[in-house]
Amino acid sequence: MDSKGRNQSDMEGIDPNLRQGFVLNDIVVLPDDGEVIVHGERRHLPPKAFEILLYLCSNPEQLLSSQRLLAFGWGKLNRKRRNLSHVISEIRHALDDHKESPVFIQTITRKGYRLIATVAPLDEEALNRKRAALKAPLSTTHSADSAHTPQWHLNIALLKNSNLFRVSVAFSIMTWLIIQIIAIIFPIFNVPDWGIKIVVLVLVVGFPILLIYTWFQDIKVKKDLFKADRNHPKKKVFYKQLAFDFFFIGALSILGGFLSLHLIDSIYNEKPKVAALKTSLPIQDNLIAVIPFVFDEQSQLPHYFESTFQGEVISALSKQSAFNLMSQRAVNEIPQNSKLSTYAEKLGVRYLVDGAITENAGEFSIILHITDIKTYLQVWSSVVKGDVGNILLVQKQIYRELFNALSLIAQSSELDSQDLISTDDFKAYDSYIQGKSELFKAPTQATLAQAEFHFMKALAFDGEFTLASAGLCQTYLNQYQINKKLATFESAQQICNALTQVSNLKEEGLVALGNLERLSGRYSQSIAFFDEALTLNPKNIEAIIGAADSQTQLGHNDKAVDLFANAIQLEPGYWKNYQRFGNYYFNNGQYKKAKDKYLKVTLLKPDYANGYSSLGGAYFLDDELEKATMAWQTALSLAPNALTYSNLGTALFFRYEFTDAAQSYRKAIKLSPNDPVLWANLADAEKFSGDTTQALQSYQQAYKLAREQFVVNPNDHVMQAMFARYQSELGECEPALQKITSTQLQDSPDPYLFYDMAIAAINCDEKQLAIQYIDNALKLGYSKKLLARDIQFQGVYVNMAMP
Repeated sequence: MDSKGRNQSDMEGIDPNLRQGFVLNDIVVLPDDGEVIVHGERRHLPPKAFEILLYLCSNPEQLLSSQRLLAFGWGKLNRKRRNLSHVISEIRHALDDHKESPVFIQTITRKGYRLIATVAPLDEEALNRKRAALKAPLSTTHSADSAHTPQWHLNIALLKNSNLFRVSVAFSIMTWLIIQIIAIIFPIFNVPDWGIKIVVLVLVVGFPILLIYTWFQDIKVKKDLFKADRNHPKKKVFYKQLAFDFFFIGALSILGGFLSLHLIDSIYNEKPKVAALKTSLPIQDNLIAVIPFVFDEQSQLPHYFESTFQGEVISALSKQSAFNLMSQRAVNEIPQNSKLSTYAEKLGVRYLVDGAITENAGEFSIILHITDIKTYLQVWSSVVKGDVGNILLVQKQIYRELFNALSLIAQSSELDSQDLISTDDFKAYDSYIQGKSELFKAPTQATLAQAEFHFMKALAFDGEFTLASAGLCQTYLNQYQINKKLATFESAQQICNALTQVSNLKEEGLVALGNLERLSGRYSQSIAFFDEALTLNPKNIEAIIGAADSQTQLGHNDKAVDLFANAIQLEPGYWKNYQRFGNYYFNNGQYKKAKDKYLKVTLLKPDYANGYSSLGGAYFLDDELEKATMAWQTALSLAPNALTYSNLGTALFFRYEFTDAAQSYRKAIKLSPNDPVLWANLADAEKFSGDTTQALQSYQQAYKLAREQFVVNPNDHVMQAMFARYQSELGECEPALQKITSTQLQDSPDPYLFYDMAIAAINCDEKQLAIQYIDNALKLGYSKKLLARDIQFQGVYVNMAMP
């Protein structure tokens, strides 16, 4: 802004009457002289500081934003805020004002400043003070000996207003966060000594270096304040402040170094030893892996074709009988561009199918290779060409080429690939591929709705397209696991049952029906479907896992353990198998074994939030609350999810922080609104926080959702116990007691089932029955310490005879 604009701004922003002088509380302000008179002492203010002071005095008791003050004082909004902070500090310095207990200028954090002192015209007394002060020498600072403001108080005030203090606070918070994170990451990955030493070096050396750098930057900013004669008393104040700052840096550096060394050393000493996973497997001559293909970055092919290409090739090749196929999920756990030897060690495969897709002038070429890992030689290669409008024909040609190549390698008769894509309608196939692309994403209501739309569209183009029916079957199955709606269950049952009549999709249909029967509580029937699928393919992982879950529900624990172990043996590098095995141990109260499996999950899949959430749950129930909280914090830092918010709510509930627990449960419900357990947890927190009306409404919602799930699976014993518990909370004790005393619930291995039954018995004044159920829960592995902290068992647990 030029001088004309600057002068005009002055006229508009400052009260002209103030130019003649005025009184600010008991301080005389003389703008024409550039001075203020404080306790009979003349003090000088730089021109810029005087402008800002006059602007504040022209608008007393008004909040002036930082942007407004910057615009007035410098004519630019993009000037750094520290310029304004610097000028405000100059004014405070001259007026003996302090940010912590202001008398003249109040700071409104992140908003601006307000003048809170009284502005009055010069009177006779003020003029006398002016005359007396004119006879005294000019001072550019207040007296260091003044009793009004002790020097140490001024030092602290100046320090707190500096960048040095802000950087110290920020770095301290960051250091705390780093320690929390490495407390989880370092033990899981078994970090060696040198890794810990690097962290200590960064924290111990980096902190003081950062503080000293910030200190020098502050000195550069402040030096304009002290352009006085070398022997002037103000120099002493400046040097005293520097000494105070340097002492602060030293003390904070020593403290930070000590805490860093102590905490990192504690982490190292307490670091659990994670058993090394066996990653080197013997090569199986009949095992093939299809690794991700390389696509030209300039390719105009649809993105959904790229995302589904590998999976479709694996699915097609799994229909031939000469070779076994490694699952896509296991293959993709290995980083792309890994060496051939890595695939051999991690997967035990003999052959790798890979390739690249390039495009030129609208025509794309797919280069296919099959490599023998034992000899590191390509045993087969081919090129398939086409254009975007002929993707369906190209895909069929790829399958024919690969099937012929495998028949040559296996030295068997030519394998048939004619029925792999049961449509000749390009639009139907294009819609099918788009649906599969949505299925490959994380299952949410939105992605599954899109998948359903594309599969239905494919069937509209070709009603006999069985691959689209298979995709729709999987979509409905995934949808039901999320929304638990009866209509979705019936749709899945109908479409999946039709797949068993298609020869090349019979195995997929049997697995889907097995999962449906399992979800509906008909575990014996589900095992029958899984067993039939395993007769077609003994290495079908989904059938093995489904059968293991069903055997668990039937109490056939030995069979379940064997099936889970078989799944890990078939896919030792796949994290989800460890997650499922850990869930089995967790649900059976074997929390130490569950921790071992969950630790391996976090090792194999460090970005999987639910892995840390499950690990936190195992720590929590094994009474390691600090480790549990750290695991849950890590989970939330990766991805907010209902399970973790619910777990945190439970931790808060056990600490009697019921209001905060309710808030955490509400966050969980927002992410998973149809889960009756979350609504019941929320009701518990509301009940003990004193909000009984809201608690009753939440119990009613839990009861309603549980009834809907009961229609699909009336044989779910866990749901029966929860259902009885909700009835007891609503005062329906007669049906609740009938449920919990039924013989079918008494032999359950699940400690949580007896936990809910005990609460139902307490609500219905059946204390002896409650004690019996508590005893059962403890025998099955529920934590005694957690039970002792649980407010819901006060008056019952403390009086019972503990084993």
